[in-house]
This record gives sequence, C-alpha cells and structure tokens, in this order.
Amino acid sequence: MRRLLANPQMTAAMTMLAAMLVIGFIDNFVVVIAGDIGLWQFFVLRMVFALPLIFVLSRMGLGRFLPQSWARVAGRSFLVGGGMLFCFGGLSFRPIAQALAGLFTSPIFVLLITWAGLRQAIGPWRVAAVLVGFLGILLVLQPDTGAFSWI
Repeated sequence: MRRLLANPQMTAAMTMLAAMLVIGFIDNFVVVIAGDIGLWQFFVLRMVFALPLIFVLSRMGLGRFLPQSWARVAGRSFLVGGGMLFCFGGLSFRPIAQALAGLFTSPIFVLLITWAGLRQAIGPWRVAAVLVGFLGILLVLQPDTGAFSWI
C-alpha cells in the first residue's frame, strides 16, 4: 500500500475510481430509498458512512482528518451540500438515465469554469474530448429527450 501511495498518479487514479464506485452506488440507492426516507435523513446516513472512511484514509496518510481552514471547509460544504440537495432532490423525479445524463454534464462545467473562472486556456482537444465523452454518455444511456423540460 505504501508503494502505491508513493506514486501520486496511482493514488489519484485509485481515489477517483473509488469515488466513482461510491457515487454510482449512491445515485442508484437514492432512487430506491427516496419514497421511504427524507433527504435530510439521507444526508445524515451519508455522513455516518463518510466520517469513518475519512478517518481511516487520513490514518493511512491520505490527508488530514481535521481541516487547516474551517472557513474554507464551511464554504465548500455549503456549496457541495446545496448542489447535492438539488441533485438528490431531483433524482427521485427523473428516470435514472436522464439523471445520469444530467450528472455527466459536470465535465462541461469544469471546462467552462477552468476557462472563465481560472482564465486557463482549454484548447480544442479538451473541448473535443468533453463533447465526445458527453455524446458517448447520451448514446449509452439513451435518455428520453421528449420528457426533458426546462424545469
């Protein structure tokens, strides 16, 4: 394990794969439990599972358990919590294919924020990669475009 953690690229790849595994499970789990528990209960349940995982990962050397800046953590938590409130609140009203198609727009927004917010050049290859990836998701999921609305 220490050898893998010594390689930052391998650590990043493993962390991203683990995150996508958890997110995939959560996205499908929300649809199942949406009729039985409230959204705030889901957030509490998510926290109960997340805190021990964060503690164990910090003990393994993957970051710190306590934050260096409480204000930054509070701001990030507010933004992430608000985004999740909208996302998971809407998941119970949409078919999973439409919800996932919406979730997979995040690379588009990352690209736009990188360009507009961070003032970094994104280049045609990155734009093409994001567009091809999004088209691939639409081909795989085949969302019902007739059911889409601005709401």
